[in-house]
Amino acid sequence: MRLTVKSINEAPVILNPENIPPNFTNLECLLLSNNNISYIDEDTFSSNNNIKSLMLYNNNIKSFQPIMKDKFTNLETLVLLGNPITELDNYRIFTIWLIPSLKVLDFQKIKNLERIEGEKLFGKNHDEFNQLALEMLSKSSNNGQLNGNNKQVDNVVKKLSDNEKEELLKKLETATSLEEIEKIEEALKNGVV
Repeated sequence: MRLTVKSINEAPVILNPENIPPNFTNLECLLLSNNNISYIDEDTFSSNNNIKSLMLYNNNIKSFQPIMKDKFTNLETLVLLGNPITELDNYRIFTIWLIPSLKVLDFQKIKNLERIEGEKLFGKNHDEFNQLALEMLSKSSNNGQLNGNNKQVDNVVKKLSDNEKEELLKKLETATSLEEIEKIEEALKNGVV
């Protein structure tokens, strides 16, 4: 089951239980791009949710939350491109460490070397936060600028018409393999949709 939410206002949004209907217990794919989400309330998701794919592209998430580890135990695909959090040092490695079930982060397949690097930096025990992990949780990015590939992809997406954006979302929703997601990412990087 998929749920797509589209914000109609420009004010920062906190994702909380009021935003997600309680009867969505079998929800596996949640598309929340372009909603100005800045924070995920702890009570939004139960610990035994079935979410496998979470698209938070182009929101306003600036910092990590410990709940990401506890609430998304089935999460395999996460997209945070277009959020200030992606500018934090060690963002990718920490996200991979924080959510061990991830297979794809920001349209890129997670490599075993990245998992090893995460354990070197943040520890082998994912239930305890070492000093560096605690520092990552306390960091917040105030930088609204995007770097390299994120900026390139963001610029391409901004140039798309509403129909092209809708088609891109449909492709992402119906992708059944990592290869399909990688092809979509490569097309975006090359400016071809």
